[in-house]
Amino acid sequence: RAPQLDPPLPCMGAVCCLAEWGDRVCAGIESGHVCAWSKATLELELIVGLGATVNCLCAWAGRLVVGDVHGQLAVLAAGDGALEQTVAAMARAGSVSALATEGLCVCVWVASSAWREARALVACGWGVRNSCF
Repeated sequence: RAPQLDPPLPCMGAVCCLAEWGDRVCAGIESGHVCAWSKATLELELIVGLGATVNCLCAWAGRLVVGDVHGQLAVLAAGDGALEQTVAAMARAGSVSALATEGLCVCVWVASSAWREARALVACGWGVRNSCF
């Protein structure tokens, strides 16, 4: 059984995903928020509201990439978590279901119920190119 924090860490709703981001632990929340706590003190350091349920998180080049249920990606700046950029993962996108890094690229898996298949997209730097499998 996992250890329990008493009291539990404050949050903005149901946790959908977790990721490490530098010296923080982040949670993607069903309410569309990203919460970040200090790994050292467990104090809540940052809350960013993005609007749609957060499905996945991934640290990338000091930033935090956030994928949501509407196929949107958000890139949060290191430090203050300011929104640097949003990207529609794909036209007619489904939910962003997973994120991973490969060097300077972020690999994005988008599941579309309309297409009944999974698509992958690779975002390199600030440009985006589709790579469908």
